[in-house]
Amino acid sequence: MSGQNNKSSNVVSMMNAADPLAYKVTRSAVPTTLEYKAYKRHLRKDFLWSCAYCTIMESEAQAVRMVIDHYEPVILRPDLSNVYVNLMYACDPCNARKGDRCPPLAARVEGHRFFRPDEDIRIEHFTLNGVLIESETNVGRFTIDFLDLNRRELQRIRGLRYRLLQSSTIVNEGIMALRSLPRDQIAPELRARANRVIEHLVAREPDFVEDIDELLRAYASSPLIDDDELPEDAAAKKARLERMGKTQGMFPGAWSGRRKKATRKK
Repeated sequence: MSGQNNKSSNVVSMMNAADPLAYKVTRSAVPTTLEYKAYKRHLRKDFLWSCAYCTIMESEAQAVRMVIDHYEPVILRPDLSNVYVNLMYACDPCNARKGDRCPPLAARVEGHRFFRPDEDIRIEHFTLNGVLIESETNVGRFTIDFLDLNRRELQRIRGLRYRLLQSSTIVNEGIMALRSLPRDQIAPELRARANRVIEHLVAREPDFVEDIDELLRAYASSPLIDDDELPEDAAAKKARLERMGKTQGMFPGAWSGRRKKATRKK
């Protein structure tokens, strides 16, 4: 039974470490002469084995790759290709959505840029409302919209995190609190009833641990490949795309490093 509780506690500790509001990344001192791919092991540790943008952990991202993202796209800043502070640890979906998008300077000054977990304090830009991430600033709003940080799979993962945290608290703290409760301090008229309830709950502790195991199995399976996954709500997607277009329309100039293909002469 102690092994079960340790397993639950370990998972909860990992969830707390990757809480979307809980930390600011501190970078390790690394060699400055490496090619960017060689920094992956350092990035994994510095970013707590989770995506720099959506905070999905490696254990949660079983159906997707974790990759190295260049905050400033290589196509625009090849000089930063192997510079460690320009590298982020990211899940493939966030990396793909970010692509080589690079807001112009005027937009960045107004906060229309991607969040940087090594420079920005997350809680200043985002709040967690149930399973939804909401913005507190232009940086938060831009990042949520352009990386779609409220996509369905992320909502489901946040829901699982919450359920695991709550269930583990009940098992690991609630049962122990009941066992240590000084029953002689309970009002005499309630003592017999309270004793029956406590004994019943303590006897059911193995069942509670089994419930935790069920949650752990759900947590271990990937919500990114579930058959019942629903597409993004059409109205929400339309609103998000409209906000993205409006933001880009406010600031003229190139927003990415993509170049138009040259027209072939006939």
